[in-house]
Amino acid sequence: MIFREGRFFVFFALVFTVCWTLRSNAARKHWLLAASAVFYGAWDWRFLFLIFTTVTVDFVAARRMAPEAAPSRRKAWLVASLVTNLGMLGFFKYFDFFVYSGEDLLALLGLPQRLPVISIVLPVGISFFTFQSMSYTIDVYRGRLRPLASFLDFALFVAFFPQLVAGPIVRASTFLPQLERAPRMEDVAVRRSLALFLVGFVKKACIADQVAVAVDAVFASPASYGAQSKWLAAILYHVQIYCDFSGYTDMAIGSAGLLGYRLTRNFDFPTSRAASGSSGGAGTSRSRPGSATISTSRSAEAAAARSAPGATS
Repeated sequence: MIFREGRFFVFFALVFTVCWTLRSNAARKHWLLAASAVFYGAWDWRFLFLIFTTVTVDFVAARRMAPEAAPSRRKAWLVASLVTNLGMLGFFKYFDFFVYSGEDLLALLGLPQRLPVISIVLPVGISFFTFQSMSYTIDVYRGRLRPLASFLDFALFVAFFPQLVAGPIVRASTFLPQLERAPRMEDVAVRRSLALFLVGFVKKACIADQVAVAVDAVFASPASYGAQSKWLAAILYHVQIYCDFSGYTDMAIGSAGLLGYRLTRNFDFPTSRAASGSSGGAGTSRSRPGSATISTSRSAEAAAARSAPGATS
């Protein structure tokens, strides 16, 4: 499920209505966690185990490392978290890449081989929720955060659906305090959140997706176009990238705001030097012109579209 699908608006209307009907903060958090599972499971429910594994490993690692006095034991729990998370990320993102690279290397050595390829589907948003979860464990290891006692709070921090598949990545110190008590409707900037979501929708659906058609055509066959068309495609490519990432970020922040939660804004000036060092999801990926997938959010969309009922591969 992606933000500009019709079913998302139905889904969000239901989540919004029930969320503001519930008075208990615990019930509210349970509802949002269940909604987040439905949101992600709408793409492929089988990959929900990845989020559950990430949440469980990092929650336990943080709880176990905090009381340890010996630095070696603390580091061991941190390493367990990093190995588990980066191992899953590396497997899903790079297994086939290394297999093909191994075949090429063996061919260069005169030992051609056909190595087994799994043709792994890249889970939507795996980079975002993996690094967000790890940031919590690292902060606990460094003594910047105390480990959470509530598994529910940590699970919602990692799996909160507005920023689950395309960021922005949020630090635990920013989001977790917001879960301590239920937000009040009178504190929600409804107009601002709606406007931000609409602006993001326009950036993504009306600008980035439309520009992509022309840009992809030029990058796919550059010899068929003149110098002016190539320069224009290069400029429009940056417009596309900006509106793609920025649009998703705006929609994520806007939808979270309507539910009473604040996400970090991290996409004001993505090409400036000051912005390049900021933490966050939407502004951290880049791809070269002409590549098949030019952004994390677009790859998420493509995967979701291919997995949708009735879609063809």
